[in-house]
Amino acid sequence: MKRTVRQLVLIATIFALTQQYLPAPIVETETPNPTPKQTPRTKAIQSKAPKRTASASPTASARGSLIQGTWVGTLKSLPGVGDVPITFVINAEGTLESETSSLGTFSRPGTFDGRTMTWHMGLGGTTTFIPSSDGRTAVLEGHNWFGHWSGVFRKTVP
Repeated sequence: MKRTVRQLVLIATIFALTQQYLPAPIVETETPNPTPKQTPRTKAIQSKAPKRTASASPTASARGSLIQGTWVGTLKSLPGVGDVPITFVINAEGTLESETSSLGTFSRPGTFDGRTMTWHMGLGGTTTFIPSSDGRTAVLEGHNWFGHWSGVFRKTVP
């Protein structure tokens, strides 16, 4: 009986970890954008306006470098499985994570707000990945209806 329950939990966990979502459909509209009419007055105001230089805010690629790279660590207490050594490879934009472990190799789309990367897994699972300010270590936390898991990861390849 215990073996059957353990096998069912393992199978459900594998299904939860391998579910992938399809991207939203692309919808094209054919409404033209109107061009604003310029009067002689607006042309004069535009020519007198000072030219602005680029701001010093970080670009998406500079922010992405914080999360981009290969991260190695161990997921602690993965429901139905236990501790799992795992490697994540995250792209510069923080929009795709690829993982390799004893459970297999998976890729999932994600979002990165400049500080935290989040991706969704099957069965309502959500994982958050938060790199430290120096970009050398990160904390991962995840949960779904099976339970909660976490881990500390270190960047091995920038």
